[in-house]
Amino acid sequence: MPDWTYRTVSQRVLFGLSPETGREIGLGVIGSIARLPGGKYVIDALGDMIPDARLRVTKAGLSMWSPVGFGIGLDMQLAATAALSRFGVGLIEIGPIGLRAQQLTALQLNARAKSLTWRGSHCLAVADALKRLPSRPDRRVAIMARLHADNKSEFAQLVVALRPRVAVFSIEVAANAEATPLLQALISVAAGVPVMVILPTAIPHAARQMLAQAALQAGCAGFVVDGTLRTDGIRVFSPEALSATAAAVALLREEHGDQPLIIATGGVHEPADALLLRHAGADVIEVDGGLIFNGPGLAKRCDDAFLHDQLAQAQPTQEHDAFDQQPYHDVLQQSWFWFGLLGLSMVFGSVLAAFIALIHVVLPYDEVFVGLSKAALAAVNPHLLDFLVHDRMTLAGLMCTAGMGYTGLALFGVRRGWRWAEGAILASSIFGMSTFFLFLGFGYFEPFHGFVTAILAQFLISGMRSRIDSPMRVPQPALRETAAWRASLWGQLCWIMFGLGLLGAGAAISIVGITEVFVPEDLHFMNTTVEALMAASPRLVPMIAHDRASVGGMLLACGFLYLLPALWGFRRGERWLWWTHVLAGIPAFTAVIWTHLQVGYLDLWHLAPVLPALLIFAAGAALSRAFLWEGHGTR
Repeated sequence: MPDWTYRTVSQRVLFGLSPETGREIGLGVIGSIARLPGGKYVIDALGDMIPDARLRVTKAGLSMWSPVGFGIGLDMQLAATAALSRFGVGLIEIGPIGLRAQQLTALQLNARAKSLTWRGSHCLAVADALKRLPSRPDRRVAIMARLHADNKSEFAQLVVALRPRVAVFSIEVAANAEATPLLQALISVAAGVPVMVILPTAIPHAARQMLAQAALQAGCAGFVVDGTLRTDGIRVFSPEALSATAAAVALLREEHGDQPLIIATGGVHEPADALLLRHAGADVIEVDGGLIFNGPGLAKRCDDAFLHDQLAQAQPTQEHDAFDQQPYHDVLQQSWFWFGLLGLSMVFGSVLAAFIALIHVVLPYDEVFVGLSKAALAAVNPHLLDFLVHDRMTLAGLMCTAGMGYTGLALFGVRRGWRWAEGAILASSIFGMSTFFLFLGFGYFEPFHGFVTAILAQFLISGMRSRIDSPMRVPQPALRETAAWRASLWGQLCWIMFGLGLLGAGAAISIVGITEVFVPEDLHFMNTTVEALMAASPRLVPMIAHDRASVGGMLLACGFLYLLPALWGFRRGERWLWWTHVLAGIPAFTAVIWTHLQVGYLDLWHLAPVLPALLIFAAGAALSRAFLWEGHGTR
């Protein structure tokens, strides 16, 4: 459930249920997806949340691909651990885990205060945890098990049972003289698995100091600063915990230097909160209740904030980004150049195709293949040439849309180092070009179409073989939730729906084109039958099928062109993406509407999808504009 579904629709539904039921449904859905063959990659495709390699954290024997983690309180029964590991995090803390299960007496959500309250003591039985943890965990995402036990023996049993399945342990011990020997004993049985000591902000500073000193003397890897609010068997995950968590982290870092690993949890509901803890000295910041209230994309937004902050600190005087400073001497080795040529060539080809459709309608090799001249084709049926214009102008408009989209993605996305832009171009163009083979089944090879496809394929292959550099600057993310961001989620949803609609239409037209060729409205417009057309020339229908399959293929290409950037590329200040989407859509809508009006093909059922598509497209542009333009030009 990405933000564009969770914050627009799903959250309202889930919050209307009991907290237990809502949690089970939400985690059950994403957990079931992750368990399907290829399900993890479906989750990746929905949000492009894989962290940038420059965010990797390597410390205390751990290697985590992000400084963002998920804390306890989210997936208490380990129903969706595999799915959550694909949400842009480098660590997931599970538990508490004990020898025996304990269930909360109550779980309560307060939407207004954005707080999650546990009443009673929760504990997952170690036997159940072992059944649900993967036998071969993803080493890029460290699993940290928080242990709950009553004595040294129970702690040791838990450590021995869990150490093959987890990367690190977190343990809460009493601040007394027994802390150091207990921790030393646990470290000895951990057999190289790092041990972290939990330092609650709810206890006095002197007690935290004592525990921290005992942990370092015992050889622990570091500390988990737990800002959860605690009183009399009640634990509250709330934004109010942030200030105490940040203060405790800052003191620990000041007192103990850079050596210990510090993980901070408590109060992170927005990227600004995570940055506060990071600047205070935390190596890893855990998100807990914030994920429930602010959406599953919170970890990714925190990643973006960290990357922007990291690059800004590394290049504080940089006035321009890689797009402005990129050298031109090696342009032929840059993938954006070849993808840009691909897009511009398609725009040029679409103009040429539109000119042919309006002036000549059919080309000499069409006439040779069918065995009828243009005049003879007009004599077969008074609306036949109009119908050919309808198909070929629609194809030209869609081809222009795809070309403009590729050009924008190449010059402003791929050139800036956005790999999602490269992925969108590849998926769209590969699917579009693969439909070239659909119409060959009818025995008609159009030389011009084949020639253009061969040239475009060379540009595509050259782009795939060329270099794309990592981005030297990223847009400054929205550190706090804004009205523009909330509106953009609806806009993003609209453009995703638009892209899916194009894919559905493209698949339908492609199937019709290679099977029935015509829909009933087509034959009604021409007032003829397939048999009558075949009687005029047995090659006439195959020629028309070629046009239909081509239109279907271009619709598929345009569908991916809108769907994938909407899924992967929505970031604050990416004004170029807004312009690319809006301007690229104009040729297709113009060609479809103008051509139908010109040729008089005005069947309402046939045109019914166009108006909703236009409204969804316009809504996506209107609702996303403020966010995609927000902060444009800031460094």
